[in-house]
Amino acid sequence: MNYLKIISGIAFFDLLSKEFVKRKFPLNKKIEIIKNKFYIWHIKNKGFAYSNFKESPNKVFLGSLIIFICTVIYFIKLLTNNGMKVLKFGLSIVIGGAIGNLFERATKREVTDFLYINIKNTPIFNIADIFIFLGCIISMLSSVFYEK
Repeated sequence: MNYLKIISGIAFFDLLSKEFVKRKFPLNKKIEIIKNKFYIWHIKNKGFAYSNFKESPNKVFLGSLIIFICTVIYFIKLLTNNGMKVLKFGLSIVIGGAIGNLFERATKREVTDFLYINIKNTPIFNIADIFIFLGCIISMLSSVFYEK
């Protein structure tokens, strides 16, 4: 499996989607797509999910960078192993999403979030967040069910 293509494809798709939203949707305006369910809500988030630590965007960037570097180091070590393809796939999805968010944090100290599902306490998120979440689930499940 070509993990580099997965990583770069996800990062590209995420950054492209954010650029589209920046150009086509006004900042801080919620636009209904599916009545009372799904919205495009273009915001800038200087923190983590739910804007936690938004007062410290440099610390958020540094924390994100450290987690990213640790994940990449672990992923590179896994590449020398012939098995564990599902775990490698899951981590490649995480890394691809992380690159999209990390790029924005590095250049602007904020990320563009724009997807909102009207369910209690749901944050506004972006494509990168979806891939990071899915990649973490895949990675955890592969680790739980992995047989040596």
